[in-house]
Amino acid sequence: MVMPLDGIRVLDLTIFIAGPVCTALLGEMGAEIIKVENLNARMGGGQTPLPRKPGVEVDRPYNRQPFFHQLNRGKKAISLNLMRPEAKEVVRQLVKVSDIVVENFSPRVMPNFGFEYAALKALNPGIIMISMPALGSTGPLSNRISLGPGIDAMSGLQHLNGFPEDPPMKPGGIIGDYNAGFLATSCLLTALLARRKTGEGQHIEIAMREGESFLIGEYILEAAMNNSSPIRSGNRHSSMAPHNIYPCKEEEEWITIAVSSDHEWHQLCRVLGNPQWTQDARFSDIAGRYQHQETIDQHLSEWTKTHNAVPLMELLQAAGVPSGAVMNARDMAESPHFRARGFTRTAESNDAGPVHLARPGFILTGSPSVPRPAPDFAEHTDYVFTELLGYSPEKIRRLEEIKATSREPMRLGND
Repeated sequence: MVMPLDGIRVLDLTIFIAGPVCTALLGEMGAEIIKVENLNARMGGGQTPLPRKPGVEVDRPYNRQPFFHQLNRGKKAISLNLMRPEAKEVVRQLVKVSDIVVENFSPRVMPNFGFEYAALKALNPGIIMISMPALGSTGPLSNRISLGPGIDAMSGLQHLNGFPEDPPMKPGGIIGDYNAGFLATSCLLTALLARRKTGEGQHIEIAMREGESFLIGEYILEAAMNNSSPIRSGNRHSSMAPHNIYPCKEEEEWITIAVSSDHEWHQLCRVLGNPQWTQDARFSDIAGRYQHQETIDQHLSEWTKTHNAVPLMELLQAAGVPSGAVMNARDMAESPHFRARGFTRTAESNDAGPVHLARPGFILTGSPSVPRPAPDFAEHTDYVFTELLGYSPEKIRRLEEIKATSREPMRLGND
């Protein structure tokens, strides 16, 4: 079966999350991903390793990391210590036979290695390189390094998240990294189209902070034009009421209800059974409901506490009231809807056995991808050195000592 990016080879020099998200998405579209990895990067997720597959005698927890499996499914892996000249030469040879290079180091790292875009273009004029520095390659903060929580804070998103009476709150999940990964993927697809027309590659830069700040562009515009800074609004909406998350019958069970019109309000009241409190004149129009939404929330909370979230969601939705049960990760893993759509797919890992991987949020009907596990550490060394680069067995043996297997702490800067 032909995939959209069949025949495209990606040299993946990325670590942590943002870069691996990008190359994982390219792999889902059929590209061959050659990941140059460091053992420390596998162990950097801070998660409990997946259970060992029955019958596997050697304990290799680095092959059972949940983060690594989710973000590196289907890639081919080799390990190189890029501080060694021999390893750098391997990278140069891989550039010659690749279409794309993806890296998410700080701006000084690739030039320090001798892998700046001009050097790679001299090796392969058609190469497309994408760099994903935290704060960009220019400006007074360009050489700063950051992880997702720092980007959340510096992007302005964190200041908007939370309740008015509380401090800023980190968004759940890893928004900045995933946003940068998806943005990088779309840019690379565009660059491939441009190369088809011109025959030339290009260098793309994704500044993670700017990519996340783009998500709140209307707030930045408001601040610039009105000389004001929006405050945190919790679960409130700028014009809709009631609009909140309400407790349900079981512990940590919640439902969202969002009413945007008089019609939806009347439908909500009908589902409630039109109790006396809903007849209060203060709630007769949108402006009144918005002004007195705390009182409405108190009444609604007493009612939602007598229901389970999913049946209540179905009841409200059937009446035309926008609502949604708040799902946790386990709910999603066990969701019949997700299972019917193949959102989680099972791949067989050598060390972890069956691994359940979440599919990206797209389906290619003409060329569905096949679920593949993440590679074992440096699993494809022979393939890369022999089939791609044509190295002799003697040369391969000499290169064994340049694997990046150190357990010393990784440095983002690599000065």
